[in-house]
Amino acid sequence: MIIAVLNPKGGCGKSTLTTNLARALQKGGKAVMIVDADPQGTMRDWQSMQDDYSDMPPVIGVDTRKLEPELGRLSMAYDIVIIDGMAKMMKGLGLAVKVADVVLVPIQPSGADLWAVAGLAELIHTRQQIFGGLPHAAFVVSRQITGTNLALEIEDALKEYKLPVLPHRLSQRVVYAEALSQGASVLDLDPQGKAAQEINGIMKDVLNLYHGTDKYAPKGAYQKNPILHQLASAETGGPEGREPVKHLHPAGLASAVQS
Repeated sequence: MIIAVLNPKGGCGKSTLTTNLARALQKGGKAVMIVDADPQGTMRDWQSMQDDYSDMPPVIGVDTRKLEPELGRLSMAYDIVIIDGMAKMMKGLGLAVKVADVVLVPIQPSGADLWAVAGLAELIHTRQQIFGGLPHAAFVVSRQITGTNLALEIEDALKEYKLPVLPHRLSQRVVYAEALSQGASVLDLDPQGKAAQEINGIMKDVLNLYHGTDKYAPKGAYQKNPILHQLASAETGGPEGREPVKHLHPAGLASAVQS
C-alpha cells in the first residue's frame, strides 16, 4: 500500500502524521518505509536524531522527478510506503496522487488551511473520476485545540470538498513536538497517552478506508493503484516474476532505487 500525506500548505502536521502513522503500522507488524519527497527534508532530519540501534521505520529521500519509477521498486520491498509530500508544488502533488493507494490530507481548523486545500481536493476528485474512486482519500484534522469552535465546526466546513474526514483527530499536544525532535514517535514516548490513542485510532481509520469497511469508502475498495501495479510488474518481469522482498535493508534499497 502506498500512502501519500499531502497538503500544499506547510505547518499542517504532515511530518507528525507521517512519522507516527508509520511507527504505528510498523508496530502492527508491517514493513514500513518513509519516502521524504519534501525538499525541506524533515523526515531525514527526524531520522538523523536516531542512534545506530534505532528500529524506527527507515527513511529515504526521493527526487520528485523520480518518484513514480522508484515507488514501483519500493512497493515490492515493503508492505507499506508512506510519502511525506512536498508543499507548494502542485506538479509534485499530482505525481504523488497518481501513484498513491491512499491520500491523507492533514488540515488544521483554520480558514487559511481550508482555502489552501481547494486545488488538491480538485486534483484528487479528478483522479478518482478517471480511476473508479482511486485513490482512496480523506482529510485528517490536525493540531486541533479540543473544545474550540473551530475544532467543532471543521467537518461542516470541509463538506464542500466532498472528501471524508477520518473519525479520529490529532490534537495540539507537546508530546508530538517532543517525539519529532527526538527522532521518535508518541507511541515510544508515552504509549498509553492520549496522543498514542489518537495515532492508533487514525491507523485503524486508514486501514478501514483502504479495505473498504469505512462508511465513506467507495464500493469496490481494496483495489490497488493500477499505476503501481504496472510498475511492480515491470520490476518483477510480470505477474510470474520473482517474489517481492519484504524486508530489504535500507542501505541496499537506497542503492537499488538510485540505479
